[in-house]
Amino acid sequence: MIYLYGIRITHEGQWSKKDIGSGQKAMSQSKREQVVSHLRYIRQELREMHQGIIEDGLLPGPDEIRGVMSQMEAVVELLEGKGSRKNKDSDS
Repeated sequence: MIYLYGIRITHEGQWSKKDIGSGQKAMSQSKREQVVSHLRYIRQELREMHQGIIEDGLLPGPDEIRGVMSQMEAVVELLEGKGSRKNKDSDS
């Protein structure tokens, strides 16, 4: 079980609202569902990559890694409520 921005995500992919500090707003139901959906996808992709490494000794390709990173960035954007992070990344 992990806590992610005030949401408790269990191993089974279930979530529940954690106590959120007084300065933070609660997430909408649809946003939570989007976050959970992205996390499920990411978890499945990482499991497949791990299985390929363990069983075949094959490292994932750059495109596979970019895909998972893109999904993780989408989760961050949903949680932070911001637009594209590419502008920030290119400025650094």
